[in-house]
Amino acid sequence: MTAATNSETCLRVSAVVLFEPLPGMNMCLYDAARAGLHFMDADCTDPMLLLARAAGGDLVAQRNIAAASLQLVLSERPDVDAHVCLSEGLMLARMAATHGDPLDELLAIAMLSWGAMIFTGDAATDLAGEALARMEVLADGTHRYAEAGAHLLASYAAQESPETLELAKEYRARLVYQEPQA
Repeated sequence: MTAATNSETCLRVSAVVLFEPLPGMNMCLYDAARAGLHFMDADCTDPMLLLARAAGGDLVAQRNIAAASLQLVLSERPDVDAHVCLSEGLMLARMAATHGDPLDELLAIAMLSWGAMIFTGDAATDLAGEALARMEVLADGTHRYAEAGAHLLASYAAQESPETLELAKEYRARLVYQEPQA
């Protein structure tokens, strides 16, 4: 299986999240990244300070680093290693998603979906499995994105490989697990 055909769900999610117009704009995230536009809302753009803030749990810093890494990947600049940039940004997107905002979960899903398309082999399958698990968790919510997440899953999950679906099940169990309180 190639990365391009590894996950129909991830292909669709990437198309929706990255290539459809952003609210209030006449361009999509991909076009914005190619144009060099930035959507950071931090009071600081120093990468070392942002990283320190993100490591300390600062949600805005986590969001900004994740979004900046995705924008760099989408910019297709020749000096950007898309695999490394996406992997590093995905770590911060996952951290931001733990705070509970469905938009942060969507950013993580978009990055995982894009990764499932540009990586190959087991790495692509693993990213697709996590993306599916996160879509399932998103679909279980009571927010405005729950119905769309459920629709995507219902439309595409049946087309996934058994290996990807098994990984999704494992990831979902880990995503919803709550550590016992002492």
